Amino acid sequence: TPPSSASSSAAAAARSQRRGGGGPSSKPPPPPPPASASQEWLKTTCLKAMTKVVQIFAQYQDTIQEGLLPQVLALIQSCISQGNLELAKIGIQCWEQLMSVSGAKFDDGNWTLVLNSLHALFEQTLPHELQAPRLRKSMGLPAKSPRRGLGGRGGASSSTTTTTTTTTTTAATTSTPPTTTSTTKSTASGVSAAQNKATTPTPSTKNQHNNNATTANPLPNGQDTHSPAPRPPATTTATSTSTSTAEKKKAMIRTDLLSYERVVVKCIVNHLLMETSFSTFQGFYNLLKQEHVEQILAALKSTIAFLSTFNSDLELQKKLYQVGFKAEDGGLFKLMDQEVEAYGYCMQMLQIMYRGSNPNFDDSKAADIQLRETGERIFKRYINNKIKMEGKRTKESVRLAKVVSSLIEGFDSYSENQIKANMPTFFPRMLDIIEHGDLSVRRMVAKFMRKRITPLLPFAVEEEEEDQNDNGSR
Repeated sequence: TPPSSASSSAAAAARSQRRGGGGPSSKPPPPPPPASASQEWLKTTCLKAMTKVVQIFAQYQDTIQEGLLPQVLALIQSCISQGNLELAKIGIQCWEQLMSVSGAKFDDGNWTLVLNSLHALFEQTLPHELQAPRLRKSMGLPAKSPRRGLGGRGGASSSTTTTTTTTTTTAATTSTPPTTTSTTKSTASGVSAAQNKATTPTPSTKNQHNNNATTANPLPNGQDTHSPAPRPPATTTATSTSTSTAEKKKAMIRTDLLSYERVVVKCIVNHLLMETSFSTFQGFYNLLKQEHVEQILAALKSTIAFLSTFNSDLELQKKLYQVGFKAEDGGLFKLMDQEVEAYGYCMQMLQIMYRGSNPNFDDSKAADIQLRETGERIFKRYINNKIKMEGKRTKESVRLAKVVSSLIEGFDSYSENQIKANMPTFFPRMLDIIEHGDLSVRRMVAKFMRKRITPLLPFAVEEEEEDQNDNGSR
């Protein structure tokens, strides 16, 4: 057939197909690959390809890192921030691989690029849609929510620098599967793989979500004292004939402005990033300059500020509850566990700094004030929680107890001068813990006092010998 005739035939076939006519050329489009095939592609082809990219970069790092490091970081960053949990876990795995094989060779400029990328990832994986002005306006709330820190005394921490470098994400299009539907249901099969990295269950349905990402307050039985029971949730089915116009408008909040699955995936990924940032900080701390250390802390503090603001906004949580945005047990949707865990990582970083092991700057002095202010805030929050709940264990108190225990354990590595400088702040709080705290935390306090406080007393303290017969009979 001549070319002109062939093109005429093709045009006629296309017109026939648009009109719904038959013919051999009017084939329906191929169906999209099933979710299982997409997940399989991510776990096999995509993971292998990304791993090879990092390996090749590490192999030729000395000659190509100046030109290709930004592209490698952009590729990893786009994998993590696309909203697909499996793809995000691949990106985080490749980030850790890049740090492991190349981190020791990074110069100051490379570390600046790396940590700018990390800061951007923290921002991209926070569920900012929970605080979006449009969402708040649709619920009749002020555009901005009141910000209170963990201790309820103002902002979460001192102001932080938020210098980030905009990285291109178009490079990641080569690593995306045929379909990357980012629903928690499609990623449920990959939850067990994440357990090697974090004990964070992945949501498999709309009413299941990450236990680390959300703290559910049981309502009304066993109600958390700082979360009054909201009204029963309104019907959110917009097609129901019995739904009023106002209720239809409320129902649109879920579908139009907020996706439960997307929020939960972001929370899980953000939690994994906390662990990754801490391992990067811990592994390469002595190679970092002060501005690099501050970049990591700034990313974590920015996360804490967002989480603190959301967790203190009870009115927003009630409004979300009314339109069906709930925790897995039907209570208010909170991010308290994630906030406390972020504080825990921040405290561990500050304590590493306070030991003064970095040869590049006076890290002990830089961490001193921050450590005392943040540590006292956590101690007070834990004690107040135990007093309010009258000794009952809650998810929040359990998480806070771990952070407090970690902080007390860190005191053991302080010098005598550092102990003397910190005890005016922390000793009264330890006495409060002895009165109100959990048994495990009280034992931690007793152990610390015997080892570090007793030698500072102006009198000798006799150690009581344990009765071996009694111990053997227990």
